[in-house]
Amino acid sequence: MVPARGFVHWLFEAWAWLQSAHGQPRRSIVAPCDEDFPVDLALQGADLGDDYFLFVCEHAGLSEWPLIAVPQNEDADDGFPVPYDLELLKSPAQLVTHFARGVGYYAVQASGVVPTVDEDDYLVDASTVFLGFGIFLANASGRPAEPWLRGRCAMAEHELAYALALFGILGEIPDRMIEPHLNANPRAFYRKAVKHLLRHHAHGLHRLQGRMPSGVGPYR
Repeated sequence: MVPARGFVHWLFEAWAWLQSAHGQPRRSIVAPCDEDFPVDLALQGADLGDDYFLFVCEHAGLSEWPLIAVPQNEDADDGFPVPYDLELLKSPAQLVTHFARGVGYYAVQASGVVPTVDEDDYLVDASTVFLGFGIFLANASGRPAEPWLRGRCAMAEHELAYALALFGILGEIPDRMIEPHLNANPRAFYRKAVKHLLRHHAHGLHRLQGRMPSGVGPYR
């Protein structure tokens, strides 16, 4: 199963817009493993949450931004707050997904262009995959997710897998670096997406790998 043609067109335009706003994305994938998140497990509560959040920001290349993880019902004096439930500490993958999507939201807002209401959540998902967290989002899309701002991931499971495949192809990331970390359904969708992109969208891939034409964007 691959996404509808309209979604694929939108995704390519959104990706071009993200590249124009933030430059080329990272050429490595963030995975749910100790190597990517060597947190200090002796920490507890908000201190442990802060440790995870620091690694999320580092992987996203946004360590210099005034991003701050804020436990629910607590106030942030300044910066860009990402509220979260301390219960998420029991599920590190969900915690990272939650943090990554929060960071992805601010990456969209910092572009200087305000998305339309209908596209806001979709663009947050695309931005979060663009920052390297597609594995986390694809795995989270098949189950209820903790809300952030207006809710859970907007993209469906096969759409997130398609966005992840686009990230992998453009970053020349081998499938062996992605597939072992995916759950069964998103792994199957990812494999189909890779074949579909290479077979039917070679021109679009080449355009994203080269110089971006002016005036592109995901907004209607």
